[in-house]
This record gives sequence, C-alpha cells and structure tokens, in this order.
Amino acid sequence: MDNRGVVERWAEAFAAGDWESMSEILHPDYVEVYPQSGELIRGYENWKAVVSNYPEMPHGEVIETRGGEPAKTSVISSPIGLPIIQISDESRSFTSESLIEYPNGERFHAIILGELKDGKVFKVTAYWAPPLEAPEWRAPFVESITDV
Repeated sequence: MDNRGVVERWAEAFAAGDWESMSEILHPDYVEVYPQSGELIRGYENWKAVVSNYPEMPHGEVIETRGGEPAKTSVISSPIGLPIIQISDESRSFTSESLIEYPNGERFHAIILGELKDGKVFKVTAYWAPPLEAPEWRAPFVESITDV
C-alpha cells in the first residue's frame, strides 16, 4: 500500500472509531504528541486507552475522498472532520486540517502533523484550537469566512 493509502486508511479508521484496525495502521514505535498540554502517548496500547476512555469521543464516516492531482488527496468526514489531508506518494509526512464537533456541541479546529515510517503511521503531533471572535479593528482589512 502506498503512503496515500495508509493515510486514507488511518483517516477512515479514526473517523469510524475503529480502534482495532489502528493496531495494523500504527507503527510499533508509534508516538502521539500534544504540545498544548505537554503530553506524549507512546505505543498503540496507550493510544487505544486514551481514545477508548475519552468522554464523548465524536465519530463519523468518510463521506468523500477526492484529489485534483495524483499526489494529493482530500478526505472529508463528519462529524469528526479530517477534511483536508495532503500527502504525496513520495512523502513520509502528511497534514490534516479539520473542524471537529463533539457530541456536547463544542467545536475545535484541529491540525495534525503526521509522519510515516515503514508503511505505517509513526508519529502524530496534534493541536486543537477553539474558534474565536475576530477583533473589530481588523474588519476593514480582512474578508470573513463563514464556512469554518
């Protein structure tokens, strides 16, 4: 399976909450880093324990996979979003931008920086940011985007 296929499989399994399939997708030396909270998850078993015990973990399904050129793919899923995933077949890294809505209605923008090794997802660094109101003073200089 090429790198793009690995990332698509990872996105689909994560969106569906298919934690068992992740054991085949994640590298044996997998690490996940949360810089905002200063945490590092080491290995599949610890990762599975975190996501399995997460209160109100959102799940969804991949609705559409598309790409304008062979080297890039976009994966769109809902309600947990992994809507923009970019990877080249030659690359060992991928990025994901998403808007995640949790069952309690909270919404967060998520950025995932991923690395591949030996045909598996080796490392993920994840950032979450809540939406915020734009300051009024910038209004004359910017355009509003309402689809995020």
